[in-house]
Amino acid sequence: MKHVLLLLAAFPLIMQAQTGIKFESGKNWAQIKEAAKKSNKLIFLDAYASWCGPCKAMARDVFTKSAVGNYFNAQFINAKIDMEEGEGVQIAERYKVTAYPTLYFIDGDGNMVHKVLGYKDVDQLLQAGRNANDPSKQYSTLLKKYNNGSLPESQYMSLIDAMSEAGEDEKASALVAKILAKNKDWMQEPQLGLVYRYTTDANGEQYRFLANNEAKIAAINGYEGIAEKLDDLVTAQVIQETLDNDSQLLDEAKAKRRFKELRPATASASFAKLMWRYAEFKKESAIHVRAAKAINEAKSSFDWRYLNEISWKIYDEMRANKALLDEALPMSMESVKKESNYYNNDTVAHILAELGKKKDAKKYAEKAIELGKKAGEDVSSTQQLLNSL
Repeated sequence: MKHVLLLLAAFPLIMQAQTGIKFESGKNWAQIKEAAKKSNKLIFLDAYASWCGPCKAMARDVFTKSAVGNYFNAQFINAKIDMEEGEGVQIAERYKVTAYPTLYFIDGDGNMVHKVLGYKDVDQLLQAGRNANDPSKQYSTLLKKYNNGSLPESQYMSLIDAMSEAGEDEKASALVAKILAKNKDWMQEPQLGLVYRYTTDANGEQYRFLANNEAKIAAINGYEGIAEKLDDLVTAQVIQETLDNDSQLLDEAKAKRRFKELRPATASASFAKLMWRYAEFKKESAIHVRAAKAINEAKSSFDWRYLNEISWKIYDEMRANKALLDEALPMSMESVKKESNYYNNDTVAHILAELGKKKDAKKYAEKAIELGKKAGEDVSSTQQLLNSL
């Protein structure tokens, strides 16, 4: 009897332990809308396809979590419908589903209130749910207010964010351009935030503004990453202009020139990084050699880790290529010059040994072992190299 009582006492805990979103089953779309209307809740619709990998990942890793289940089961009528089967086909047409997963929040009359596109982790999905229930964040409410002229400028960013979350990047970019054209004082908020977040290429007035005011913007809290953003924009632009989609051949001369034109301060390093990525993709030794030469030309711009990573990769995977190994040596020695440690001294020692320069290799191997022991590293591989010299 005691064991029975214990089991009964544990029963509420077992029930509470059931986690995840409880999706409606056995109801058609009309019945789901009716349930939403009666309960005065929005419908959360997971618009998925059976072949969609991110959809499956969300179903397995996100919808099953207790934090998600607790919120969504209390706040929404939850529906999960394959957009390529049964009435899902008509629903997909009604709401213009173009990608999977698309996550909708829909009222009882079938009106789309909020929408987010793509895989969302637990925190992102919970935020989407909160936004859907918040009139100041709901996509449909914000858009309606903007269209009738009643949306305060302080909420423009919320509308643009909602557009981007919904996968409507063209609408977001058009709205950003319209707002920025109206107010040209781009160093002030919200204009600065709009330019920073929604400049998507290295062409046009927005990019030039960021590039010309880089130092000023970098000094403002929250904009410290502008250098990396500009580098990324330029690299993406150069790839778009110089990599042939069909042949996957890079116009190296044009790429080098365009880096200089778009961002001269970091042109050499950006070109070198792109060349190494291209070489890794093409797997051709001649391209690897040209890429390594480009890295050496810009080696003062790179930190010790990057130089050591590339030089060790050459030694470890491509050392049969003498021309490439010759390029690995100066970049590995530059790494040591920037910060001498066990790892890069070990790399230099191995490269020198492979090149037949045993006396110099011994010196770097001994230094690597000394530094490695001080740092508590396993130096056995370096000791083995030293013993062989």
